[in-house]
Amino acid sequence: MATKNYMPDDEKLMLLLFHTFRAFHGTVAEASHLLCSAQAALINGTPTMSGVATFLVVFQIWRTFRDPLEQRVYRGRCGCSEKATLIILQIKFPDSLDRRNGLYCTIMGVPFRRWSVPMFSIALLLLMIVFESSIALRYYRARKRIVSSFPLAHRSTSRGLVIRISLFNLYLFVTFGASIVFVTGKAKAWPYMIQAGLPLVAFLLFASQKNILMAWCFWRKPSKERFSGDSAPPQPFNRTRSTETDVDLISPLATSHEQEERGSSTRVITLETSFRTGQRNLKGIEKPGVSIISIE
Repeated sequence: MATKNYMPDDEKLMLLLFHTFRAFHGTVAEASHLLCSAQAALINGTPTMSGVATFLVVFQIWRTFRDPLEQRVYRGRCGCSEKATLIILQIKFPDSLDRRNGLYCTIMGVPFRRWSVPMFSIALLLLMIVFESSIALRYYRARKRIVSSFPLAHRSTSRGLVIRISLFNLYLFVTFGASIVFVTGKAKAWPYMIQAGLPLVAFLLFASQKNILMAWCFWRKPSKERFSGDSAPPQPFNRTRSTETDVDLISPLATSHEQEERGSSTRVITLETSFRTGQRNLKGIEKPGVSIISIE
């Protein structure tokens, strides 16, 4: 009875559910040592793998800004390291398996269990903060270069993207605080709730993009082609003829190459106009052996 005062709220809830199921379905056989070891390795490796998956997303974005041609992925190496370490510890310390909650097995009584998972998660969170700072710095420099090189270019940032990035960083710092609580060893309910909410938050952040929402709404049949953002649908290209006035108006902004090209096109239009004027003057006059060729 004395141990119940130190039991976290989530374990109390699990015990309540377990005894409820047991009351309706009778007794449950105790899991074997091999199955219990596999459960403990997977359960203790899940928080670290959530951190690894999130870190790989940030790392891949950073690599895209740094060198988009390289596409190496280190997901397989990072995925097996933590689980292999936990399995080795369980084989070395077989008495560390704990079945008291009745739902799943975990590792208790090993100092490495208390420090490894939270410290590993904290290290990944710190790396994510460093890489996100590098991404923000590169984005700021690239945007500043675009503003200085193309002052008349239209620049806009998606509001939805800004909201998703802000929520991602907010949950990043909340998870960082939960990891610190796990390191201190104080049993509280909210760090477990933060840990359990990671998959849902990841789904909401990455599945709230416009194209993914359109894919989910499969029952809606668009009547016309959709265009991203506020841009208008593309119009058919109509070639217009420039005049000398047009060339004079844009000549201060044009380069020397553009001025020469526009000057040559103006001379061609002038010759074409003179030819058509002469053609109209010769209309109705027919001479043997002479034919007028009109160039359109």
